[in-house]
Amino acid sequence: MTYGIITEESAAEGDFAEHGYEFQDQPYASVRALVEDSDVQYKSWSEWSSSDAGPGEWISGEAKQDMHTGDWTEYGLHVSHCDGSPMTWGEMWFLKKRLELYGKIAPKSVFDEAQRMWRATRQRAVP
Repeated sequence: MTYGIITEESAAEGDFAEHGYEFQDQPYASVRALVEDSDVQYKSWSEWSSSDAGPGEWISGEAKQDMHTGDWTEYGLHVSHCDGSPMTWGEMWFLKKRLELYGKIAPKSVFDEAQRMWRATRQRAVP
């Protein structure tokens, strides 16, 4: 999960004052376990990174303002399998419903093709 902090000064420059990882490469047993994690669950997720989300898209959150500093923080959730395989259509649909995300998900055939291509690449890489 990535974060970006926007201050009044950084906004004037069109950049983040600070950005990085809240956590990275955190393994979860399932997509359900991911969304039940309190670090993920209590963020204001809003939409996919693309208007027609397919494998490899991330989830963007609504920026929240710190009332003490006036700074804004926004989050991005980048979900992938530990083995590098693309997300399935069912997993993306689950994330959309559970996190109440805006936007469409690409047709199931797009995900099926990504899975097929990933498997073919893996098979060629193994002697």
